[in-house]
Amino acid sequence: MMAIAYVVLEAGFLVLRFAKPGDMPAPAAWVLGVFVSSIAVYALVASLEILAATAFAVWAAIVITAAIAVRGRAPEPRLRASELTALALCALATLFWCWDIAGASQSYLQREILTTWTDQFAHAGVISQFGDPRAAGHQAIELADVPRPPYHYGSYMLPAALAGPLDLPGLSLATAVWVPL
Repeated sequence: MMAIAYVVLEAGFLVLRFAKPGDMPAPAAWVLGVFVSSIAVYALVASLEILAATAFAVWAAIVITAAIAVRGRAPEPRLRASELTALALCALATLFWCWDIAGASQSYLQREILTTWTDQFAHAGVISQFGDPRAAGHQAIELADVPRPPYHYGSYMLPAALAGPLDLPGLSLATAVWVPL
């Protein structure tokens, strides 16, 4: 999770460097990084028919290489204490808002009660189709071999990237990663 957070934030800072939007704070880099990383990973998954974890590893290599290449050339956004505080407040608000749903899998294991919305099963299926090796290359599972547009599937890329490395099912990733993201 730390690696994904680092790459996402670094991608956002790279976008801020080149967009030159003035004095945008670190939370803006996070939002931009999530958007750019999701679309980039989706593009790699869709074009190369690879798993999201592999696509994220390629994206991470691109982001880290680009960050090293521009270091010293383009003005670097500075992470101020107030921005770190803002990021921490965003994280705390997310934690507060998503505490119950993020712990749905653990709650089920302990009390055999699944504390989540029914649509999480649909989201879990989509995350699994991008993260599970058995689903790779089969396009949308809802409609066999129908292309998957980025508008509907881009937000699932970062949770799907964790499926293989963490050996987690789609439902755990949908509730603990996709919803808070």
